[in-house]
Amino acid sequence: MIAAGLVFAATRNFWLLLLAGIIGVVSPSGNEVGPFLSIEQAALSDIVRDRERTEVFAWYTLAGSLAMALGALAGGGATRVLQRLGLAPVGSYRGVVLLYAALGGTLIVLFSQLSSAAEATADLAKKPSHATLAHCPASPGREASWRGCRRSSPSTRSAAGS
Repeated sequence: MIAAGLVFAATRNFWLLLLAGIIGVVSPSGNEVGPFLSIEQAALSDIVRDRERTEVFAWYTLAGSLAMALGALAGGGATRVLQRLGLAPVGSYRGVVLLYAALGGTLIVLFSQLSSAAEATADLAKKPSHATLAHCPASPGREASWRGCRRSSPSTRSAAGS
């Protein structure tokens, strides 16, 4: 994020800008599409109970959308203020990407202050996967599902017996 902001502020070379945009995870759409999205979602699903997961992901998505909208508003507002102060449009956009780089530095400081409680524990690593079939005793009318043992429907039993 820091390097991408500095490259965007310092060069007009298309290939360097492209490389900085890809490696620096600069999203052209404003949506989070970078390599960290799947890590965040996996970590979130590990710490949230199954019953609460949908609600938590809904709030997670809403917070991300609001942050994206506020970021766009702040970036546009900053360029407008800088242009009213006499900077050319290109200079005002450079100021915004330098601010983006500075925010990357702020994130490094904030993330370095996280405690080890934010990390997954060994217990979580040993936790059985939710995506495995449950073990069900062999008895008529019972079948394994992704959620556990359940009564099978008559149509399932007749198809299984055939």
